[in-house]
Amino acid sequence: MQNEGLLIGGDFNGHIGSRGEGYEMVNGGLGHGVRNSGGVSILDFAVAYDLSIANSYFRKREEHLIMFKSGSARM
Repeated sequence: MQNEGLLIGGDFNGHIGSRGEGYEMVNGGLGHGVRNSGGVSILDFAVAYDLSIANSYFRKREEHLIMFKSGSARM
């Protein structure tokens, strides 16, 4: 059906970064930090299957961007 959608959710331990450069078609550019190799894999998967990283299209407060905080380390 044309009205069906696919949603894949989870914590994939990849950082897509705060900028969408090179992946503008799937990354809204509102992520966090610096892209890593896991993030590149997630972005490549999204491109290959015509998906979007939905969470990267919405502005969030900093405390909602990070999953782990210890002292000055934030991930």
